[in-house]
Amino acid sequence: MAATRAAATTTHPSHVAAALVAAIGAIKTVSTMSESFNIGILRIMKHLPPDNSVETVSVRITGRVQGIGFRAACIRQAHKMGVTGWVRNAADQSVEAMLQGPHDQVDRMLSWLLTGPPGARVDEVSSEALVTDRLFDRFEQW
Repeated sequence: MAATRAAATTTHPSHVAAALVAAIGAIKTVSTMSESFNIGILRIMKHLPPDNSVETVSVRITGRVQGIGFRAACIRQAHKMGVTGWVRNAADQSVEAMLQGPHDQVDRMLSWLLTGPPGARVDEVSSEALVTDRLFDRFEQW
């Protein structure tokens, strides 16, 4: 039975070659159309206004937030959430941060800052939205 099925599904090599040539021609046509479409989109994008979906927020975290690994945990969390910016210790024993990214990611990071890592005691998180032209490419410790 298996031999019969194999024989029934075997196609003459010239038919396979013709189907392959037709398929390659179709792929070339689609590829050319796709390149034209992409070039058209790029032309349109040059005329669009700048993307305003990036939010920048200045943050101050007070409480027991220094000497317990808060900044290192903050960096790990920011990388996990796709937030860019920086974090640093302040002279008044608080931690300062600059968060940047899409609203939902910045919002999730702010929510995480309300509790911080194990061992932290967060008393207050104050934040202020900023308008800036600077875009951070990573999250780092200052």
